[in-house]
Amino acid sequence: MAVEQYSQDELGAASDIAPPWAILPMRTQVAALPIKEEAGWRPRVLLLTSRQSGRWIIPKGWPMPELSDARAAAEEAREEGGISGRIRGDKPAGHYSYRKTLSSGEAVICRVSVYLLHVERELKKWKEQDERRRLWVDPDLAATMVQEPELAELLRRVGRGELR
Repeated sequence: MAVEQYSQDELGAASDIAPPWAILPMRTQVAALPIKEEAGWRPRVLLLTSRQSGRWIIPKGWPMPELSDARAAAEEAREEGGISGRIRGDKPAGHYSYRKTLSSGEAVICRVSVYLLHVERELKKWKEQDERRRLWVDPDLAATMVQEPELAELLRRVGRGELR
């Protein structure tokens, strides 16, 4: 696991008494964890590349005031990954956190609520198809491909059949 390094200038004087994540502002995001289940096969999950760094992620974005968090997560999956389906329930299956640099240059910690999306359809064309790659993989392999430890654990739980 890579540990991010922060300069004293990035952290300020408070770095002497608090960990870096406690200093940065916190933001909330929502995400869909797309799952495809076919009879006789282990479930597969969908990973996408991020637009800027190309790292493997799940579809996520900012909450949408006009939608519930679960519906906003499903909308992010449609826009970013070209998939649609149904989310069971309105409670997240779990959470993870990561450091994000906003377009303003400000660094924040995003706390992401993750909703399981049972995929029913893959679109031939979608909003961000030219900006991302998508890959269906075994959940255990996916856990080794993402950078966020809490997200990796959610993926392993899908692989163990604890989340469906």
